[in-house]
Amino acid sequence: MKFYCENKLPKDSFDYLDDILRARGIENPDLYRNVDESALLNGWKLRNMREGVEKLHEVLCKDSPRIFIVVDADTDGYTSAAIASGYMKFVNENCQFKFGIHEGKQHGIEDILDQIESNTDLLFIPDASSSEIDFHKQVNEMGIPIIICDHHLCDIYDNPYAIVINNQMSPEYGNPTLCGAGVTLKLCQCYDEEYFDDNSRSNNFYDLAAVGLVSDMMLLSNEETHYIVQRGLNHIQNAGLKALVRALHFSLKDRTELYPVDVAFFIAPHINALIRVGTQEEKYILFEALLDGDRIVQSLKRGAKPGEIEILGEQAARIMVNVKKKQQTLVDKALEVVEAKIHKLGLLDNKILLIPITDEDGIHSSLTGLVAMKCVARYHKPTLLLRECDDGNLKGSARAEANTDMGSFKDYLEHTNLFEYTAGQIVAHNTFTA
Repeated sequence: MKFYCENKLPKDSFDYLDDILRARGIENPDLYRNVDESALLNGWKLRNMREGVEKLHEVLCKDSPRIFIVVDADTDGYTSAAIASGYMKFVNENCQFKFGIHEGKQHGIEDILDQIESNTDLLFIPDASSSEIDFHKQVNEMGIPIIICDHHLCDIYDNPYAIVINNQMSPEYGNPTLCGAGVTLKLCQCYDEEYFDDNSRSNNFYDLAAVGLVSDMMLLSNEETHYIVQRGLNHIQNAGLKALVRALHFSLKDRTELYPVDVAFFIAPHINALIRVGTQEEKYILFEALLDGDRIVQSLKRGAKPGEIEILGEQAARIMVNVKKKQQTLVDKALEVVEAKIHKLGLLDNKILLIPITDEDGIHSSLTGLVAMKCVARYHKPTLLLRECDDGNLKGSARAEANTDMGSFKDYLEHTNLFEYTAGQIVAHNTFTA
């Protein structure tokens, strides 16, 4: 599969193109158009990278290290976890993995703490958990070291219980646009550099990193991020991703090349749909397909005969297509309910759409972010969908266009003193997620 943009424009056209690119914050348009490996930044400038590589090496030198990897509940979480486990398997084929896959749309480790066994040699958490210091302490008291590869905003810089590698906490690194998969790839690259003669191991995971970056709507104006995406989409190697592309051949118009827009509008939405509304069994099938998509498994096709087999990647792709259709129906129904509330409660006159959700509304908690995003797109107002928890607190999803007169929506919510906890990220398309 190829990622390319063949130059068929008149030479004068690049004058206008350069102006557009500069307006997008790209200082060197020519370098951006011809980006190459030189765009990769020094991963050792990421805070705590040296400590993380050394700890990972210490663990991987064990005969059969027991490693627990958290699989965060979105495409970035799944791809970063697949990168981590795949790379560790390259280094030590005897690694024994356990994966913590959330049953809902949770993030972090609170809901999976009881799955972590005391004899675990390493807890690896990509794409989450930078702020969960209390939970890190609990795990650390069990004698289990923790490595985190994250990109979410965090105010805790000194964590005595975990090795936190987070590009948002590393201003000297120079690329705040990496997602969890991107930071995990940098860890693998630094490990290669430190303990091997080449990058032959980490180079296998550019495709997963590219999908993670695009799915999390990371800005491609950064040259390093642009390069990772370009290289990854130019060489899709992962069998699970290949199977999904084949399954979406109609949407992709049978093209052999793959572009970021294809990932954003077709690949990632199918993965996220399964994560949001799929069964736990289906989530495991998806993740295993990202690990070993060529494996032959028992067929789950409707009407399959006993002993009938199929390829795991194709099985996962078929399930994703079916679940995506189910999700669309659920989101459409949820949006109808929410819009009815907006008009009934007269919320359109408000600066912020604060929409109460109850169990009677029938809106699954995993869909609140999607519905909030659709409200932002339709009404161009910051939106919060909140429901009451058993403890009386409110919990939900917040979305806002980044360019608002209130500045950072996350900071705004914190300054109200109405919220005990807020987290999120600035992403592409001028959107803030929390």
